[in-house]
Amino acid sequence: MHRPFTRTINRSQCKRNSTIQTLRYAVTTIDIDSFLAEISPDAPCGEDISYDAAFMELERRAQGTAETQIGDHIQEGAGPDWKAVRQLSMELLERSRDLRVILYLTASSLRLKGLPGFRDGLALLQGTVEQYWEHLHPQLDPEDDNDPLERINIISALSPAASVMSDQDSLKIIAGLMETPLCEPEDARLPQPNMRHILIASGELSVSEEETSSLPNAQLIDAAFEQANIDHLRATDRLLGECSGLLGTLDGQLTERVGAGVAPNLENLVKMLKRMQSKIESYLQGRGYDSEVSSSTAHKIDADGPDGDAETPAGHGGIQRKALSGQIVSDRDVLKALDMIITYYEQNEPSSPLPLIINRARRLVGKSFVDIILDLSPDAMSQIQKVSGKTESSGE
Repeated sequence: MHRPFTRTINRSQCKRNSTIQTLRYAVTTIDIDSFLAEISPDAPCGEDISYDAAFMELERRAQGTAETQIGDHIQEGAGPDWKAVRQLSMELLERSRDLRVILYLTASSLRLKGLPGFRDGLALLQGTVEQYWEHLHPQLDPEDDNDPLERINIISALSPAASVMSDQDSLKIIAGLMETPLCEPEDARLPQPNMRHILIASGELSVSEEETSSLPNAQLIDAAFEQANIDHLRATDRLLGECSGLLGTLDGQLTERVGAGVAPNLENLVKMLKRMQSKIESYLQGRGYDSEVSSSTAHKIDADGPDGDAETPAGHGGIQRKALSGQIVSDRDVLKALDMIITYYEQNEPSSPLPLIINRARRLVGKSFVDIILDLSPDAMSQIQKVSGKTESSGE
């Protein structure tokens, strides 16, 4: 039976519970290297488990149970059994590299292990697509021109097009993210707020008055973030950024393999991650910390700025932030810079249409000239052929 790798923490070396919590984010929740190794030379991705009893049990546990009524007796429904889903997923991955199982593992790890589990699930998904696209399950059918539609539909469940609280969110990943605590205040009397609490408190998400009265209001949420350990907030900020980065890499790989028009749209999931990260960073800045500084060199931002570091003029709230530095030397740097620009506009100018335009530009990073032109104007192929002197009929 597979046991995920864990790192032992010597609690005697930790002065505070919050420090122990920060160290927990360094623990690997999934043995990614083990699950990225080929199962055998003849069958790198193992067997097809589509009709395996264990896989059917996994799907049943992931669906939960509906409410039933027999006579006057009402049996309440239950949500997915995430603990069983995670255990069954890891057992099945010992035998098969299957996209469906990886997504179940990702969803259950989010619910049970929080953001570290979600990040590890995304890393496994991205690595599997990168290494085993030709062999992973469900396999492509040569008789159907290797149509990737089934795989695309599976991955699309990460980021459903419907509302975040819709029943169509089969993996309930966006809902799970919204319910993941964003901070743990040192004062145990304060709540551990999540994105759902924040949206309800701000009036952006409507629920019943009874539920609203039982949830933390905006003042309690602010107080919780004020009491949260800075290193913990930084760790959460980094995790959210890593998740967005993994999705960006996955999107690029899928676009390369199936084309921009076929690749799944992960925008809703990325938007939620960035919104959560923006919220964390706003609280860091509000307390006078720059989220870009590593936790090992964390420091307050003085009015004059640290020696040798250029500062931008004070922005919203009078907080000074470090100016961008360094050179762009790779596509990955380009994607990171574009993500930072998008985050800035979403946080400071939410009505601006620029994030939509930049998101489209982001999808084009790494593409050839012809692919970019076809993405922007699908009817332009004839003009390209005319200019280049090449035609489909010429075979050149």
